[in-house]
Amino acid sequence: MDVIKLTSEINLGVEGEDTTAGNPLSRSLDRLFEDGQPFKRFIQCFWAQAPASEGLENYKLWWFGVFILSQGNKVIFFPGLSKTKQHVQAYKGKHLEWDQEFDVDHISLEKDHARWHITSQRSKDHLGSLRTADLGEGRRLWFGMSISDFSSLWPLRQKTTVVTSSPPSDARRRVRVFNEARERAEFPIIEPHPDASKRFKGGFFHVSVIVGPAGFEIYRGENHGFPFGSPFLTEPLPEWILEIPVRDHKVSLSDDMEMQISTSKLPSTLRVPVTFTVGW
Repeated sequence: MDVIKLTSEINLGVEGEDTTAGNPLSRSLDRLFEDGQPFKRFIQCFWAQAPASEGLENYKLWWFGVFILSQGNKVIFFPGLSKTKQHVQAYKGKHLEWDQEFDVDHISLEKDHARWHITSQRSKDHLGSLRTADLGEGRRLWFGMSISDFSSLWPLRQKTTVVTSSPPSDARRRVRVFNEARERAEFPIIEPHPDASKRFKGGFFHVSVIVGPAGFEIYRGENHGFPFGSPFLTEPLPEWILEIPVRDHKVSLSDDMEMQISTSKLPSTLRVPVTFTVGW
């Protein structure tokens, strides 16, 4: 087997090198270099703890995750969770649907953008067949993701190194696939709106991910997968959160597909590190 070493560097990260196999970069490349499965687009996405307007001294970065457009046009998200092995509970309304241990490796959006599911490493196990929400004009709300605080995410170091292996007969092709997939890719840094928490103290962060055709108009409606009625909240969300400022980020997934990532901060407190919410 040929040993392949890949290094990603960003000067805004925490000092040091991350060589851990559980980081989202390493997990996202496993299927290509270990199994030979190609993909068409590769996007690293980072989450800033505070807006850049507050100064670089507060501009600490964390992994939001890695997005991949598969050869079959599925969008695959490897979330930057601090722990992939989680105790997963899921509710449909007030009914408990899942209550189990699960190794959350990635989240897969089907190529028709109608449904998504949670998958363990190497796709050994799946959870759910969850519906996306129609936002009009070809846009679909994939999911809403809330975090209790930034310790729920994987910290970004200035250098992230992946060491993997590949059969000598196919190593060059696999490296070429990776280089072509990242050639025109954007590596966005998402951050909260500077006015997001002026109406309250504390709170938790929320991100919505929307997919649609290239050039779609930014969605500015109310359906961002906010966790209304969630049993994981210490107190219900007030209706006025629909007026909270949201910061929108746009990323190209392919020549004919784009993704909107919108960030906000919400009042109340999460009882768990991370929640994923479907829209209505």
